[in-house]
Amino acid sequence: MSGNVMAWRPVMAWRPVMAVAAVAAVAHLAVATRFGWHHDEFYYVVCGRHPMFGYVDQPPIAPLLARLGDAAGGLLGVRLLAIAAQLGCIVLAAALAARFGGRGAAQTLAAAAVAASPVFVAASMLFGTTVLDQVVWAAVFVLVTRALQESRPARWWAAAGTVAGVGLETKDTVAVLMLGIAVGLLCHRREVLRTPGPWIAAALALALAAPNLVWDALHGWPNLTMDRVLSRQQGGPLGSLLRFPELPLLLGGTALIGIWYFGLRWLAAPENREFRWLVPTAGVVVAVFIAGGGKVYYAAPLLVPLFAAGVTRMEAATRRRVVERGAGGSIADAGRSSASSTSTSSTTNARTSNISTGTDSNYSTNTSTGRGTGSKAEDSGGGNKCTGGSSSTVGSGSGSTDGDSSGDTGSKAEGSSGASRDYTGGNSSNIGGGSSRSGTDSSSANASASDTGAEHPTVAKALRREVRLPLAISFAVSLAVGLPILPPAAATALRGVNPELMQTYGWPRVVRQVADAAAALPADVPIFAGDFGEAGALAVLGPGDGLRRPVYSGHDSYTYWGPPAGSPETVLCVGKFRPDELRRFWGRVDEIAPITLPAGLTNGETAQRAAIYLCRQPRGSWAQLWPQLTHID
Repeated sequence: MSGNVMAWRPVMAWRPVMAVAAVAAVAHLAVATRFGWHHDEFYYVVCGRHPMFGYVDQPPIAPLLARLGDAAGGLLGVRLLAIAAQLGCIVLAAALAARFGGRGAAQTLAAAAVAASPVFVAASMLFGTTVLDQVVWAAVFVLVTRALQESRPARWWAAAGTVAGVGLETKDTVAVLMLGIAVGLLCHRREVLRTPGPWIAAALALALAAPNLVWDALHGWPNLTMDRVLSRQQGGPLGSLLRFPELPLLLGGTALIGIWYFGLRWLAAPENREFRWLVPTAGVVVAVFIAGGGKVYYAAPLLVPLFAAGVTRMEAATRRRVVERGAGGSIADAGRSSASSTSTSSTTNARTSNISTGTDSNYSTNTSTGRGTGSKAEDSGGGNKCTGGSSSTVGSGSGSTDGDSSGDTGSKAEGSSGASRDYTGGNSSNIGGGSSRSGTDSSSANASASDTGAEHPTVAKALRREVRLPLAISFAVSLAVGLPILPPAAATALRGVNPELMQTYGWPRVVRQVADAAAALPADVPIFAGDFGEAGALAVLGPGDGLRRPVYSGHDSYTYWGPPAGSPETVLCVGKFRPDELRRFWGRVDEIAPITLPAGLTNGETAQRAAIYLCRQPRGSWAQLWPQLTHID
């Protein structure tokens, strides 16, 4: 980017965007603790109680945050972290739409699309690495986009690298995002790679990730072992490929398909070269996850830029249709009058850019005040350039370029105040004042919004009419299948769609059953659990039921916290064991009771016939049995 250009700044439509976030927050908070803990959340809390620089299946930040959340407010404290991450995704989607040139309507709808998408709603039902990963990706998209638009981008690259580094300490999938961005820049913004910014970002990210990388190396790369196990569970690359359509067609929101489709077309359009780096980024991310046999939701954060781009394109197309239908006739006259009054202070040979289509072009500069806006032509090739006074462009409606076959148009030019380029949104002020829109943009905006920077009501209402039904349908479906809104019996019936709902149900009952079984045993009899969820439930909830026995497991990171000392003469085993499996380690195995739920309800424990066993007559010491009791899966 040329050193003598100044950066433009979009105006966020904070009021409607925060209204969307508030609705999402209320929906989540209303049922945040309705069922109870998820077995993964128990595991995060217990891992946090054993602080390390890494774990078998995750870096350290999620366990650390879970421990803090549990200490601050138990389950609600932990769930508040998940809800905060979801709200972050919602606001960041709006911010990205603003960076794409979207006004208030586009920003609000980008936020609403994320808030209504099942994959985001369901991920934030519980705290974990998934919801943290989503907000990290969204933040990186916004920061990299801003770095590419700023005249002095160093701090934004540093911020992007810092967030990516924190993300790498949360979930390893951020490395795939970084690879995708590198390829995207190489394909469409190669000149940026000749500047220090991206390299500073990469260095910061790797530096922050170093402690976890060192831990993984010293422990034999258990994270890679886990990746191979998960890949096999998905059916390898072929299984991942066959399941991938679930993300855009179902998990992203069936009713929202049109939005991300329009977004993909908008980003891929040749005139939107400024943002086209996101297309190969998405392609690389999807290809890597499929090749590695990754879970389908790993790539879900890609929907954030697709939603943001889609509503930006739809907003511009709606604005053009409103003008063409004559709804903005009087407004257009007012726009021409306003433009004429500012023509004496506008610069000749002013350059305008098509914002509604994201055209990568020069921005206008008012030489009378010495204030201007950032130019992209030096970096990425010329965009749509208009010669002649900028005010005449506003008055005549010329200088705009069709974004694609739908005719997304609307360029911007500076008004008499010479303010830096502002993207305006509803209910927000125009930074610097006096910014006006040229081409078809101006006809629907200038007369009623020249002072406030707000989208013209006719355009905003028309766009809302187009998308409110799909958004409402998607939000309703997301609440039903992604949050514990329905009764447990209905959630049981939905286990084939979302098994995680019932994985948050029934854990206090399990703990009470184990406490009752242990009551007659000597105090030194330990508990051995089949997986980290069962062990975590007994460790976190057990003391509240008077269960204060040591709890061990051979599952995942629990392998590092054992074996117990001495001999396992008598052990209370809890979990999805088969009796013949336990008899490999103890000569006498007696089932005390099965794990149960009320009639008609099923979760992962009851579906796999978990039970409580009293095991005696061990076939070796703990040290001898431990290697065969451990498993990573």
